[in-house]
Amino acid sequence: EGQARLALLAVGVLALVALAGCSSLTGSAGPSVSEAHVEVTEENAPVMEFDYSIDEYSTVLLEGPDAEILNEKEVSPENSHSSIYMGEPREGEYKLVVQQGDETETTKSVTFDGPDAQVTDVEATWSGSTVESVVVTVENSGDLPAGVANGSYAARWQSVYDVSLNQWVEPNETTTLELSASYGSSV
Repeated sequence: EGQARLALLAVGVLALVALAGCSSLTGSAGPSVSEAHVEVTEENAPVMEFDYSIDEYSTVLLEGPDAEILNEKEVSPENSHSSIYMGEPREGEYKLVVQQGDETETTKSVTFDGPDAQVTDVEATWSGSTVESVVVTVENSGDLPAGVANGSYAARWQSVYDVSLNQWVEPNETTTLELSASYGSSV
């Protein structure tokens, strides 16, 4: 009878040890972050989008390539998808850090090669001796959005016209941008 209890106790301990390594069987997988990628919002700002799973309200920190905190956001256990503004995207490793209180619960690292934008075509529209507009085609073969803040053009060795664009070219996409002065550029 003593050996039977000892054998039963040993089987019980082995079962508990086996279940301890299978948290999905016990229903407590813990916080997680997955599917992190960069998008440009309708508000024309780059964000890191991600899926997550948490049991309580948490703070997500976005750490940039230089280990600086770029942004933070509170996330809710009622949701499973969020995004966080990242500023000017650049090459390097980014980390999404999920914290509950002062404790780091999980971290997701994503490494990017950076934007790689090239001007592939330029076309000017003339009206007599006036440049009406300049259309520039920009290709981004990188894995992060490329920002185009402004453009400038000169016609027939005359004045240079700066045009504010504030546009993003998504990764692996080609975009045409129009540069036109607010008034005729007679040259």
